[in-house]
Amino acid sequence: KSMTNIIPEPNLEFKPEFKKINLKDFFSFVSASQEVEEFLKITIEIAEKRGEFLYFAGGVVRDYLLKRKTFDFDLVLEGNLQEFLKELAKKVKGKVVFKSQFLTFKFKLELKERKHFFVDFITARKEEYPEVACLPKVMPASWKEDVKRRDFTINSLIVGLSPPYKGILVDSFNGIKDLEKGLIRPLKPDSFVEDPTRIFRGIRYKVRFNFEFAEEFFNALEMCYQIQALKKLSSSRLRNELLLFLNKTKYGIAIKAIAFDISTIKLMGINVDLMIMLVFVIGSALASLGGIFYAISYPSIDPLMGVLVGLKAFAGAVLGGIGSVAGAAIGGFILGFSEIFIVAFFPDFAGYKDGIAFMFLIFILLFKPTGIMGIDFERGRF
Repeated sequence: KSMTNIIPEPNLEFKPEFKKINLKDFFSFVSASQEVEEFLKITIEIAEKRGEFLYFAGGVVRDYLLKRKTFDFDLVLEGNLQEFLKELAKKVKGKVVFKSQFLTFKFKLELKERKHFFVDFITARKEEYPEVACLPKVMPASWKEDVKRRDFTINSLIVGLSPPYKGILVDSFNGIKDLEKGLIRPLKPDSFVEDPTRIFRGIRYKVRFNFEFAEEFFNALEMCYQIQALKKLSSSRLRNELLLFLNKTKYGIAIKAIAFDISTIKLMGINVDLMIMLVFVIGSALASLGGIFYAISYPSIDPLMGVLVGLKAFAGAVLGGIGSVAGAAIGGFILGFSEIFIVAFFPDFAGYKDGIAFMFLIFILLFKPTGIMGIDFERGRF
């Protein structure tokens, strides 16, 4: 079924409010150096010359209002972004290094002393979700359609860099009020049905900013549960969300650091006991979620129903490498492929397929205890 057959497109109350800001102060906040600020001025000149609307959107505007260090540098253009970037590459020392199917481009700006700075350029676009929890189909659109596709109200804010809203902060869905109240509110009731990974993003924001979930968050979560959107999410997208938590949040970075050298981390003032407890909480939550999905797929309740699955998961993690999320995924894939291979080509040995996991486990522990992608922590320390 298509999204339009499952949930009707909601009528969003679009009442933008406009607030004048000091662009000089804003540039000082977002620019990592004077060179980056000069780069911004050149992009604005090109946009004005072409008569196209260039603006910052999402995280950078949110972090500017919160007066927090930003990790986002997303420039959005209402216009022909590909032609815009060709013109930009002629005026600055840089080039496009990546183009995605979602009308986004990554631009590498060369700085002095062999340094570089990456900028994400995005085409103002509209998204359509033909299926639940699938990747969207995108098409160029106006800035109004672009803000309507955002995940949360606090990410729907934009700052115009060129006419018609140069130096104007545009708040279309009361994002400023939610920032002041510390609320994480989805833009649409079917937001998590379209993209269930927004749930994990909201959790990261709660941890990062110490915000609370608005009532609409739980309503959207309930709708997601009723349609079983999470079950339809691909394993690769779930893995990406876990990696984002480990690499982009202070708790995730602290967990990785503790795994590398717990003694040094204690000296740095990090609450090690809290981080260890957090790992157990996350691990238990993921195990519970896996158990729910397993029970949905194999509706047979048994006290030992998760033992074999747990042992295989452990074997896959050891095979891939303890300490590596990617390694654990690869290890699980190898185990699964091996079992299917045995059943398909050696049917006489199909009854022994569950023993493959233990054979791999013994082999790895004997000859390569760190696994395929694991880290030898003792050798890796300074």
